[in-house]
Amino acid sequence: MLTATMLAFTSQAESPKREFRSAWMAGMGIDWPKKKGDKAEQQKELRDYLDNFKRQNFTGVCIHVRPNADAYYKSTLEPWSADLTGTRGKDPGWDPLAFAVEECHKRGLECYAWLNPFRLTSGSTEYTTKIDKEWIAKGWIMWGLYETWRMFNPGIEEARRHCLDVFKEIYNNYDIDGMLFDDYFYPSPGMPGAKVGSTHLDGTDSESSDYQTWKDSGSKLTLYDWRRRNVNTFVKEVFNELQAERPDMRFGIGPAGVGHYSASKFKLPSPDIRSTDWQYDKIYADCLAWLAEGTIDFISPQIYWARNHGTAPHAPLCEWWNMAADHFGRHCYTSIASYKVDGEFGPNDEKGWSEIAAQIDLSREYTKNNSAGQIYYNTQSINGPRISGLGDYIAENSYATKSLVPVVDWKEHPTYPAVSSLKDNNGELTWDATERQGRTIIRYTVYAVPEDVTYESAMSADGDGLDAKYLVDVTYSPSYSLPADKTKGYWYAVCVYDGYGFESQPAFVNYKGSGVVAVTDDHTIQMTVAGNVVTFDKVARYANVYNVAGVEIMSAASAQTLTLPGQGMYIIDADGSRMLVYVK
Repeated sequence: MLTATMLAFTSQAESPKREFRSAWMAGMGIDWPKKKGDKAEQQKELRDYLDNFKRQNFTGVCIHVRPNADAYYKSTLEPWSADLTGTRGKDPGWDPLAFAVEECHKRGLECYAWLNPFRLTSGSTEYTTKIDKEWIAKGWIMWGLYETWRMFNPGIEEARRHCLDVFKEIYNNYDIDGMLFDDYFYPSPGMPGAKVGSTHLDGTDSESSDYQTWKDSGSKLTLYDWRRRNVNTFVKEVFNELQAERPDMRFGIGPAGVGHYSASKFKLPSPDIRSTDWQYDKIYADCLAWLAEGTIDFISPQIYWARNHGTAPHAPLCEWWNMAADHFGRHCYTSIASYKVDGEFGPNDEKGWSEIAAQIDLSREYTKNNSAGQIYYNTQSINGPRISGLGDYIAENSYATKSLVPVVDWKEHPTYPAVSSLKDNNGELTWDATERQGRTIIRYTVYAVPEDVTYESAMSADGDGLDAKYLVDVTYSPSYSLPADKTKGYWYAVCVYDGYGFESQPAFVNYKGSGVVAVTDDHTIQMTVAGNVVTFDKVARYANVYNVAGVEIMSAASAQTLTLPGQGMYIIDADGSRMLVYVK
């Protein structure tokens, strides 16, 4: 196998080709669904959200599907959510997650499942379904200060196993593209007696509902370190099971925006801020541990403060989180507070929107590994119904071109060949589907390049395939209807685009050029092309020909000419000089 590396050129696109652009779509009546018991209205709400995100060049959406140990999907393990019908456990008569995945993929958008890992309630609500009562009877449920915020106790292995099985049910039954946890690991009000910074919360440690579990465990860790280890263990279990079953599906966590208390343990500096890391001592989230242990693919810190905030300004936090993620070889996609437009960030006009645009710029400036990204909270503050206007402003000023998600390059991954049988039938592109294994993520990128632009000129400045300005769309189907303004005067390229973010070499249709289109390595041997015959300027000791997937298809020794099989793209290696050649 041969992997070709394209030449890097010099210009830099203002809107990067690689960027994660998504939104937290909150349940519980916040974003979606807003109207209980009305299937038609709920489906319309979602379609409207997705239509806007598609038009505004987002890459996907993170949909809340398990807010309170309940389900927006068909589950054998947890009850239907009351958010759908008004009654916990009542079947809504349809499958919202299946619908969401289908509608996202129709639009070329990724669909992430947003899950609360342990939360049962965020108040004093008493659930009375049979399964809720069973969890309580088994002793799996703990509660926080003032007996609020009931949650699964991660110190109990059986409770963790239940949550793991819930997540497995989701990613094995639905073609989701990723999974995202928010920051609720222990009750948000805190546990009785806990020391948070220099303050002790009400009560004593021994009054905590998980105190006896800790004592019975025989752990030599302190109660607080034991709780943090429980969270870390669970995150590791989730990640390991994903790698065994769906490694191309991304898994990330969105913790609170300040998370540096364990920095010295990992030999990292602290950010230049004055705010405290409350989550380390209150909900027992050691965010750096997940990065250090490599048990998440990305982190999405909720940096919900403006650049001029007095104790937690956005810029130093954005810089620090990107540094930390890169240090451990992972991605950072900043969570941004769209809900603070028409508030702390300024009015719902260009003044408020420009704060968001500036935060996007910071995520691009501080990314260390070409992995910029933004996830907005919340969805109703982008295109309505709470406020609208931000989405169009971002599309015009920050998301001028479409993007692909950053590449996950630390995992083993398959190499896909270029698609075959690409045809253009009056603006209807079709090709043979690339074979999927199980729920492997396969989609395609579609490019339209003006006829007078050569393949070499259409390449991205950083060598990452074709330039994003020619990217027309992403599709999950092996066909695509071109926009009316792209049906004439263009040549087209289609690439396989996998869950890791990699693109295959392109297949072409209507391309009128031929010959050497890109040098991929040193060129001590010069090559020219006439028809399907390649001629070297001197005899090559060896000459190997590969297809765009890197599979050798022919070779020759002591050769000065090669006759290629026919139309297509080839990689030729002659005595170490490599070139990408297109034959009409």
